[in-house]
Formats: sequence, structure tokens, C-alpha cells
Amino acid sequence: MITSTNLTMLRNLEHFQVMSNVLIYLKNENLEELKLADFSKVFEEKLKTYDEVLVLERGNILSAKLSDADKKRDNALRSLLNIIKSYTVYPETEKADAALKLQAVIEKYGKSIDRLPYLEESGVLVNLLGDLEASDNKALITLLHLDEWVAILKSAATEFDQLFINRETDNSTKLSGQVKQTRQAIQELFQNLATLINAYVIVYGAEKYATLCSKINEAVTYARDQVARRGPRKKEEGKITNE
Repeated sequence: MITSTNLTMLRNLEHFQVMSNVLIYLKNENLEELKLADFSKVFEEKLKTYDEVLVLERGNILSAKLSDADKKRDNALRSLLNIIKSYTVYPETEKADAALKLQAVIEKYGKSIDRLPYLEESGVLVNLLGDLEASDNKALITLLHLDEWVAILKSAATEFDQLFINRETDNSTKLSGQVKQTRQAIQELFQNLATLINAYVIVYGAEKYATLCSKINEAVTYARDQVARRGPRKKEEGKITNE
């Protein structure tokens, strides 16, 4: 069961990343079997619109500096991918197998991560870096001497996100009517998704929905915990709409 969909206090980028995670989790499932294929298409369309309006909202930040930061993370990602690819034909079987496993981990997010819209790429990199830090994958990274490249990618991704969500930018930090409406729309869709999944769990049984429910619950809990650690928001930052 989906236990909570309350993401009220998240900042826009944080909220977008949770929604991006939800879409990734959906795409990793057999949506026809789960009877969620049509819903997933609508969710993906709304998420694309959300990404577009958030980029427009922060138009005054999308400067050459931000573009350079995006290129920096893209270059780090492509470099890491190229090195891993070269290791797939390495004469030592252990290292070649390690490279193939890492390649599979990365390619589950697609083969054109660097071509994704700004915010969608941010969400994917958060998940990818999390995967690479898992103990099994971390051992493979160390075997191929790629720890420094992963650190470079993580640093570049963090730098971009910090530029994008800079809370000191005046007008760009306020929720415009269009952003409010778009955020509310996908939040309502998320709530409807949770209601639908919970209904299906009752009707068709929990087993086939267990993985999806677990991942969504973890994403929501993690996001809420991050907000709790950050502490209460300043009054001048503006209120997020109730959901």
C-alpha cells in the first residue's frame, strides 16, 4: 500500500525529483499487467509540463553559468560512461565483467541521460549516483579505479542543482500561478495514483504491487526526512500550496 503522498513542504525541485522517481519506478514495472499503462502515459505528460514551467520560472537563473554547470556534469557522465565502455573489452575477465555490470546499472536509466531536460536529468543523476554507491556497485567502481570519476560526477551534479535552486534569487523563488497550477495538477495525479494502486492491492492482491509501493513509500519518506533535517522554512520564502 502507498502510505503517504504528502509532499507539501518540499521545494519545487525536490518535489519534481520525487515525481521523476515515481515515473522511473512505474517504467520499471510491467504496466500492462499492473493496469497502470494509461495512467503512466498521462503522468509522464504532466511531468514534462512541470519540467517546462519550472525552467521558465527560473529563467533569470538560466544563464551561461548554469549552462556551463550542465555541460560540466554532462562531460563527467560521458567520461565515466566511455571509460566503463572501454573496460568491457579489457583482457582481464574480472574487470570486463565488472564493466558490463556497471554499464547495465547506468543504461537502465536510458542511453541519453545527458540529453534529458535539466530537472529530469537531475532526478536521474540522483538515482544513478545512489545506485553506484550501493556496496556491490561500489566494489566494482573501486576495482576499475573509477572512484574519482564518480566523485567528479557527483560534485558536478550537486553544483548544478545548487545553482538551480538558489534560494537567494528574489522573484525566481516565488511560486507563480502557472507553477502552482502545474505542481498541484501532478500532485493530484500522484494522489490518484496512490488511491488506484491501493484499490488494486485490495482487489488483485499485494504481491504484484509490492515493489512499486515500497519504492514510492521510500521516496516520499526520504524527501520528507530531508525537509525535517533542513528545519522550518523562512517566512519570506513563501508558502507551498497545501496538498
